[in-house]
Amino acid sequence: MARAARLCEHVLGKEFQLPRLSKGNYSQLPMNRARIYSLLIPAATLLAYANSFSGPFSFDDLPWTELNPHIRHLWPLWNTLQPPQGVPGTGRPIVCFTLALNYAVSGLDPWSYHVANLVIHVSAALVMFGIVRRTLQGPRLRDRFGTQANGLAASVAVCWAVHPLQTESVTYIIQRTESMMGLFLLLTLYCLIRGHDSPRRLEWYATAVVCCALGMGSKESMVIAPIIVLLYDRIFLADSWTELWKKRSMLYAGLAATWLILISLVIVNNARGGGLLGSPAVSWWRYAKNQFGAIAHYLRLTFWPDTLCLDYGWQVSPLPRSWKAIGVVLVVGLAAATGWALANVPPVGFLGAWFFLTLAPTSSVVPIQDMVAERRMYLPLAAVVTLTVIAAWNGLSTLSRRFKLTPGMLRWAFFTLIAGALAWRTAQRNEDYHSEIAIWTDTTRQRPQNGRAWGNLGVSYFKARQFDSAFASLERAIELLPTYSSARVIAYTNLGDVRFAQGRYHDAITYLSEALRL
Repeated sequence: MARAARLCEHVLGKEFQLPRLSKGNYSQLPMNRARIYSLLIPAATLLAYANSFSGPFSFDDLPWTELNPHIRHLWPLWNTLQPPQGVPGTGRPIVCFTLALNYAVSGLDPWSYHVANLVIHVSAALVMFGIVRRTLQGPRLRDRFGTQANGLAASVAVCWAVHPLQTESVTYIIQRTESMMGLFLLLTLYCLIRGHDSPRRLEWYATAVVCCALGMGSKESMVIAPIIVLLYDRIFLADSWTELWKKRSMLYAGLAATWLILISLVIVNNARGGGLLGSPAVSWWRYAKNQFGAIAHYLRLTFWPDTLCLDYGWQVSPLPRSWKAIGVVLVVGLAAATGWALANVPPVGFLGAWFFLTLAPTSSVVPIQDMVAERRMYLPLAAVVTLTVIAAWNGLSTLSRRFKLTPGMLRWAFFTLIAGALAWRTAQRNEDYHSEIAIWTDTTRQRPQNGRAWGNLGVSYFKARQFDSAFASLERAIELLPTYSSARVIAYTNLGDVRFAQGRYHDAITYLSEALRL
């Protein structure tokens, strides 16, 4: 409790320090709403993810953990930060260090890794609460939202934290790369806001640069952080670009310098295939065309998260053609609306810019191996949730006046219902992560043409010694995978392993020989 209080006080500011209570006299505790909300956010998030701690390592978790001997020690530090050649994690040293800390706590038992992921996510939600709250109480929006800032910010933070789209970044262990990057970006922005009117502004600005640097070492998508901070500053804090540069030029020089960290990591580690330099398997044009449909799909899942999927496959068209057409109209329309809002309603324009900027590193023209991945909505979701919550909040206020209802109770009931529904779907989704067989069965149900998913399902059955099911899944994978792909080679190798485990050695040799031929 004391640690939670200290974290909340850091995010909310010294003015919300918990009071000292005389022994046994709890009536002295003032009902400070900001403090109550700051405890509600972790409680709601924990409730949604209470069933997420028992899931095993799966898919990309395995090479980062079981196949990475460098996380098994904390010293020498350079080895911990730099995985061996051929092991994922190069270019993301901060994530590797957290995995080493987890290994020091629980070895290869996944529970501590899940706990760490949830701590990262809860921390990000608390920082989100601080950012939204202080923005609504800031000079641009104080007159309209100042008295309602606590409730609005808490509604945004809770809905964002318990949203089912976040499960891939929280329950899927290695996707802490996304949530850590998100946390450091939010902290960078939060430090700007705190430093703006603080007598200790240099300390806050220095902390912002440190957080930005840590984000650059967590995931390449952090590249947009200095731009987002600059845009926020101009819209919500500075009256002109001249004032901004005069007061905070050193801050932005420091933030820009963190790009050198990212560039050096990419160069030194030769940029992983899923990193900033992209994947040569797909042209930038074909990748970009598919992102219109992907963004439309993400937005649909934001409002109706019914068909969540771990792996959409690496094929060029993982989504129906209709989604691409809808996506073009939707994305172009939203981009135009964002441009108009930046010129006419800058606070709303900032939300649109946040959405597109945070998606840009992975969902624009830089080709990455996976066309679609729900984890990419970790930060963009914040913009959609914020705009939706504020619109609903204003709508409920109007409704309460028209029908002479108590606005506070109406809003409380509405957002409790929405957050409860989102948390229920999140808990339901977490059940899919309880075993490798469960998550890959769900994935093949969602994407029956995904050969990689069928191959992973086959491996999961093999680990469970369900050899007949493993063989059937691997055969299906071979039917779907490209003829000369490395995944097809792996599938044939796994078929050989299955037949060998069944004692059918002649068949095993046949499949292994085919793998060698390919």
